[in-house]
Amino acid sequence: PLSCGEGHTGLLCSSCMDSYYDNGGVCSECTDLEWDPGWLAGLCAVAVVVLMLSGVAWYHRAWIHDMYEKYHDRVEEWWCQLEMLLFTWQIIMYLSRVHRFRGGNGYPAPFSF
Repeated sequence: PLSCGEGHTGLLCSSCMDSYYDNGGVCSECTDLEWDPGWLAGLCAVAVVVLMLSGVAWYHRAWIHDMYEKYHDRVEEWWCQLEMLLFTWQIIMYLSRVHRFRGGNGYPAPFSF
């Protein structure tokens, strides 16, 4: 008999038990959420910073374009390295979820999500 991970039930452990929700293929326990005004303040602060940075980038768009043209090869190299890092992180994240789904204890830090 197949043993499902915590919160999983049903055919091939594909469903979540009561008081659990599907969190990208992993059943996570529902918790009571309380409204925290700090989230709204933080979101507003992030929005203000993004708008300010967008304004500065728009104002200096010619300089940014010149720098991009000057360092195009280096920017492309960094972008490729960033893509490889993100793909590797996604693979580790999905392997960790599969491991927990099968009843494992998860991966040690810094690979646990």
